[in-house]
Amino acid sequence: MRSRIRALAPPAPVFIIGHWRSGTTNFHNHMLQDPQFGYVSLLHSLVSPSFGTLESFLRWLLKTRLPSTRPMDSVPVGLDEPMSEDFAMACFSEFTHYHRYFFPQSNDEIFRRTILFDGVSEREIDQWYRWYDYLLRKVMVASGGKQLILKNPPHTGRIRQLVKYYPNAKFVHVYRNPYHVYASTFKLMRKFLEMFSFQRYELEEVERNVLVDYSRIMRRFFDDEHLIPRENLIQVRHEDVVADGVGTLRQVYEHLRLPGFEQMLPKLGSYVDSISDYQTNSYHFDDETIAKVREHCGFAIDRWGYEPPD
Repeated sequence: MRSRIRALAPPAPVFIIGHWRSGTTNFHNHMLQDPQFGYVSLLHSLVSPSFGTLESFLRWLLKTRLPSTRPMDSVPVGLDEPMSEDFAMACFSEFTHYHRYFFPQSNDEIFRRTILFDGVSEREIDQWYRWYDYLLRKVMVASGGKQLILKNPPHTGRIRQLVKYYPNAKFVHVYRNPYHVYASTFKLMRKFLEMFSFQRYELEEVERNVLVDYSRIMRRFFDDEHLIPRENLIQVRHEDVVADGVGTLRQVYEHLRLPGFEQMLPKLGSYVDSISDYQTNSYHFDDETIAKVREHCGFAIDRWGYEPPD
């Protein structure tokens, strides 16, 4: 496999970015109806160093040990389900934000170092890139050389590095009403910490981290989005994807100059019909919560023209 990895042309992925719980998974699933794309799967993430050589045995070993759905929503879980690259990178590098689910008392430091690369040397970033590029190339080989479409929310804070290392990459930024993003992210953090944390934590501190981290990563993205060539970046509302998935994807394909939309259209239409009854989680927002979200996320709320939930 190593010789095939080295023989590949430099990857030019399509990166799906956006804050956690902004609809990136939903959009990724729409795009993956197109068979021209490869992706990082749960299998690739769980056994990053070994897939491609021990795959049959590993599938057998892991299949009976997986839950049927994700802990924060009802999205199905399977070895071939798409996964964020940071999960796979935990096998190679310290620069993965997943560590903060195990060590919540270090959330601030882990977030700054692994997502924003604040205080990280160029040598360390280059080392992260070498392992990350190796992962992408390995997945490309396993996918038959297909162009990769990748969904990884931490990349929202790494635009500088991605543009440097992947100058021909394309980007889709998915955004959603920040009030709903806050509520859904807070739920996700509580679930993950209940399952994985090695340390004690206070829910008040978790809530603060969710709000502060939203501000950090989105401000960084707004500062750096101009580094992406205009023709290589499109920004879409999650609400538009839910209301008209086919029409929204048509706009994405046209703007990014991606081929094959008409050929993929029948499969995409069937997929959109299959999820038409999907119900998202509902949340209660009191005045205090609305004020907290407004304080930390108002810059994004105003930019996108969202209103507080009823």
